[in-house]
Formats: sequence, structure tokens, C-alpha cells
Amino acid sequence: MGDAVSPSRPPGLLSDLVRLVRLPLCLAVTATAAGAHVLAAQRVAGSILVVAPAVLLLACGASALNQWQERAIDRAMPRTRDRPVPAGRIGPTTALVLSAGSIAVGLAALGLGAGPVPALLGAAAIGWYNGLYTALKRVTAFAVVPGAVVGAIPPAIGWVAAGQPLDLRLAAIAFFFWVWQVPHFWLLVLRFGDEYREAGLPVPSARLTPMQLTRLAATWLCLAAVCGLLLPVFGAVRSWPVVAALALAAAAMTGQGLKLLTQGPAAGSAPGTVAAVTRLVLAVALLMALDPYLAR
Repeated sequence: MGDAVSPSRPPGLLSDLVRLVRLPLCLAVTATAAGAHVLAAQRVAGSILVVAPAVLLLACGASALNQWQERAIDRAMPRTRDRPVPAGRIGPTTALVLSAGSIAVGLAALGLGAGPVPALLGAAAIGWYNGLYTALKRVTAFAVVPGAVVGAIPPAIGWVAAGQPLDLRLAAIAFFFWVWQVPHFWLLVLRFGDEYREAGLPVPSARLTPMQLTRLAATWLCLAAVCGLLLPVFGAVRSWPVVAALALAAAAMTGQGLKLLTQGPAAGSAPGTVAAVTRLVLAVALLMALDPYLAR
């Protein structure tokens, strides 16, 4: 059944579970939902105690399901072959059961505690990520463009769960969290493109030179910077400190793009570049949560 534990090194169950669900990534996803919820409610409402854990469970379940789906691909890449499922420390059946349980509890919590629309959005996120995007990655090197739509759904869950409608304010928020994921993936391709290709996945680096891919990432980074400024334009945030901070974040993101253009692929493939882009996005989630208090 594939549930035998590999004798290659002593198992650390907690560490393996964290890697199975990719907890840091899931916490970042939860932060976008929580930030949008606070912004929509204009305070830290009690319902966040339902929304945030539910989104975290859904993200963890989707991640575990993805590792179950792609265990053969992960086994073929040095970057991912030590993940618990391809390494044999957590069996595929166990991963699938954990994933199904996490998703089921997350959806039930959203449905019962936040309403049918947030639950439907959560189900849509699972279907989009584990269904459409995971399948498209095997077909096209540019699957990330439609696949990144999944990043717009957690903020939408937080927003709707707080009682706000699907309006232009949410559209601005969702658009930003969709756009930023695309250059994030291009940067990973610059660093790990050869591994993706050897695992049988189509990658942009097979069609584009490293410099062309770097320019593509830089362009999308600058687009993400502009999209961050749409939040005050469409009235999603209102306080001047947050608007100023968003302008600084946009300048920093644009600076990262210009750095790619001037320094080339070496800058794009550096681990610090991906980390810097991720920090900027988390800063936007935090600013959304602060805006109701700074606008008073």
C-alpha cells in the first residue's frame, strides 16, 4: 500500500506532517483570508475564529492532496524527493486520508459557521487547484496564469464571510493576489527549471531563454506593484498610512523587477528574490487588517 516507513533516516512525524501540508505556505494563504476578513468587517470579528482555521484546513488539505497527486513527479526532482510521500515516510493512502479529512472539516466549518457562499468558494479553490491547475501543469508551460486564480479565492472567502458583497473592492483585492503568484512561479522556474523539465513537466525555460524568462518575471512583478495600488483606487483601503505603505510596497516590488532587468537571471534565481516577493505580499495582507483601525 506504500505506507511503509523508509529506513533512510529516523522519522520525525511532526516535521513530516508540516512538510506534507507545506505549513508556511498554508499560513500565508490563511493570512490573506484573515486580512480580507478584518478589512471587510472593519474590525477583528468573532467569525474570524471560524474562517481562519477553516481556510487553514482547506489549504493544508489541498497541499497534502497535491503531494499525493504528484508523488511520482516529486520523486524525480532533487528539490522535492525528500518530501514525506515520495520519500516513503508517509504512505500515499495515509496522505490521501489526511487530505480528505482536512478538506471535509474545513468545508463543513465554512458552511456551518460562515454560510454557503464561503463554503462554495472553498470547494471551488480545491477544484481549481487540485483539479484544473494540477492537470494543466502536465500540458502547458504556462498553466500558472490560469492556475494562479486560486490565490484570489482565500481573500474572497474572508471578505464574503464578513458579510460584504462581491464588488469592485473585492475584485481589486482578488486581482492583486492572483497576479503576484505568476512572477513568483517564473522565479522558481529560473531556479529549478531543469528539475521540472527532467521530471517531465513542460516549463517556460524550454521555450524562452533565461533572459527572456527574467524579463517576463520582471514585467509581472511590476504589474503586481500596480495592482497593489488598485486597493485604494477602488476604495478597498482608506487610511493614508496604509495607502502610503502600499505605495512603498509597490516601489519595493518595482525595485525587484528593475533588479531582475539589470542583473539578469542570476538575480532572479537567487533564493532571496523569491523570499522578498513573498514578504511583500504578506505585508499587503497585514496592511488590509490594519486599515480599519488606522482609518478611524
